[in-house]
Amino acid sequence: MEDQTLFLQYANAISNGRWESFLESQPPEGIISELEPLCHAALLSRNSEEALQFLKAMQKKVSGSVPPEQAGFFLKIKERAESVVEVNHWQEITEQKAEMPLKPVFPIGTFPPVIETYLDNVAKRNQVQREMVYPAALASLALCVQGKFKVEYPDATGHRQHLCLYIGIVAESSERKSPVFQQVFKKPFWTWYSGIKATYEAEKAHYSAERKVLQRQLDAAEKDSTKKGKAETAVEDIAGLEGKLASLKPPRNPYFIFSDITPEALAVNLRETGESGGIFSEEGDFMEIIAGRYAEKGKSSNAELVLKAYNGEVYRSNRISREELMLERPLLSMCLMLQPDLYQRIATNQDLQGRGVIPRFLFSVPEKHKTPRKAINNEIIPLTGEDAYHAIIWKFLDLDLCEEQEIPVLKFAPELCQESSGLGKHLQWIENTIGENGIMEKESAYAGKAGGKLIRIAGILHLLWGYDQYTPISEETANRAVQIHEFFFGEKLKEMQARENREEQIVQRVQRSLLRHTVEKGLAYIPQRDFYMKVKGKDLNSMEHFHAILETLEERNVLQVQRSGNKYLIYVSPFLF
Repeated sequence: MEDQTLFLQYANAISNGRWESFLESQPPEGIISELEPLCHAALLSRNSEEALQFLKAMQKKVSGSVPPEQAGFFLKIKERAESVVEVNHWQEITEQKAEMPLKPVFPIGTFPPVIETYLDNVAKRNQVQREMVYPAALASLALCVQGKFKVEYPDATGHRQHLCLYIGIVAESSERKSPVFQQVFKKPFWTWYSGIKATYEAEKAHYSAERKVLQRQLDAAEKDSTKKGKAETAVEDIAGLEGKLASLKPPRNPYFIFSDITPEALAVNLRETGESGGIFSEEGDFMEIIAGRYAEKGKSSNAELVLKAYNGEVYRSNRISREELMLERPLLSMCLMLQPDLYQRIATNQDLQGRGVIPRFLFSVPEKHKTPRKAINNEIIPLTGEDAYHAIIWKFLDLDLCEEQEIPVLKFAPELCQESSGLGKHLQWIENTIGENGIMEKESAYAGKAGGKLIRIAGILHLLWGYDQYTPISEETANRAVQIHEFFFGEKLKEMQARENREEQIVQRVQRSLLRHTVEKGLAYIPQRDFYMKVKGKDLNSMEHFHAILETLEERNVLQVQRSGNKYLIYVSPFLF
């Protein structure tokens, strides 16, 4: 510790110009014995001019006495000091300003009052934030109306989108996700399914019987095709029966909710449900599956169906191990409740990000309760509005899926299809965030899809408030959609901020390590490779990431990276002390 103090004393004396008396009082051999710490102390002087003058005076005093093995070292130190002076010295360290944490709130007044009353009571009864309840309800509504309506983008392109939504809700396992999921989604769906299950089973039995009869008639026709009196009409008889068999369609399976399922199995199930389905689960297993949980080592995830089903695009699976499967218009909505560690993993999964899976999602990360919940809650909170909520879910579930060319299209009122409208300005603002130095410049994949999510939300709200395809989407509905979209956009910014905070923690850790190394060793620099081996860990495990951290610290004037021969050295700012 005494040597460390002496080392820092050297640096301070040189910075303050109090080195002349020291050099005069020391014999050349005494200076040479302290040559290395004196040289490092000079490089850590805040006054670069004084440091260079000190090194020159020291060189003059020991000229001809420095051993050859130290002469090269001294020359490099002097060259480094000269270069610091030439490039305008060291600048003071730029401190990172802490940002106020974002806390987006799901807007009030965007759902019909009776529905909001019910959803708010669900939140109160389960002692959770409304940011957990409302996104789950929005995803449920999207599932019920997908394939039954489309919405047209409010401009001259006439581009139309299905009303599918992918929503993720992030919460710890103890945050009462299951009861919320039960009341917002499972109960209305299962009640509806229980009511139509018997009818479906009867239709399925009738289809099976009709198919068996036709097959037997076909078998008989083929058997009798060579008999006298049958040969002349055999071809037409067989062709007619085969045509009937081919045109015979099984009833649509109304059980179209899945959770822990592979994309391959999902495709098979969608074929039975009329190509419309939902991935709804209190857990996030499906995200891990499409991220490659079951993929062979070295292969990427199979996310094609998830990508296609967001927009109702043709999906074709043709593998050697199974028959070809084609879905003409697969539609999918999702509501997955993810634990925070899984959320962080998928948010940084380069495959899912690069292919566009994660940018299709809207995420909600409700704030944790600041105070403990009541273990025994005797407060009576009636679920007022439950009947109205169930009724509207059932209303949309009862609607038939439409053929693509016959699907009703929701359109915005003409005054909203203008750049000067509130909706137009918000859509333009989204586009502007992607521009150079925009807040979403590095998240263009997400922002590029944000406008489409907004108009889908507007279409769903239009239906939720009781309007049909013959009534244009009003400014009031569009404003509600903008408020909800701003909430989800705020959640995205919060996720970006949290990621930056995690990155900042790594930056600070590396900076502290650099300071500690400098003080403990009395060295003004360290080889870049050695420093990487010193600081690498779970949060910093690649040279590419390490270089990014160094760039950040260099921008803040904490260090400088300079090539020396065949390696790079990291020089420490004297302002770090």
